[in-house]
Amino acid sequence: MQLTLELEDDCLHVTTTGTVDTCEEMRRYATVLLDKAIEFNVRRILLDETGLKNTTTSLDASLLADSAEVNTATIRGIRVANVVSNEGYALAVTYENALFNRSLNCKTFLEKDQAMQWLTS
Repeated sequence: MQLTLELEDDCLHVTTTGTVDTCEEMRRYATVLLDKAIEFNVRRILLDETGLKNTTTSLDASLLADSAEVNTATIRGIRVANVVSNEGYALAVTYENALFNRSLNCKTFLEKDQAMQWLTS
C-alpha cells in the first residue's frame, strides 16, 4: 500500500493505492492517518482509495473499529470522508458502519466533490 499526503485548506488529503489484505495492515494505515492528522493539527481527512484493492473482511472492519487508533480519532473529533471505486464500495460501507457505530464521524462516497462537500459542511 502506498500513500500520498497533502495538506490543503486545513484538510489532510490522502491518496492510497496498492493492496491491503489484513487487519494489521489496516491498523497501520489508521495509525499513519492519525499520526499525520495530529502532526498537522487537522480534524478533516479526505481519503481517495479509488486505487486501493481492499481484500479484508467485515471481521477486520469490526476489529479496526475497536482499536485504540479509532478511539483516539473519535476523541479528537476527526472527520473522515472516504472516496472509493464501485468495486470497493460495499466493503467500504461495512467499514463505515463499524466505525460509525464506535462514534467516528465518517462517510463513504463514490465522487470526490461530494466527499469534500460533506467534509466542509
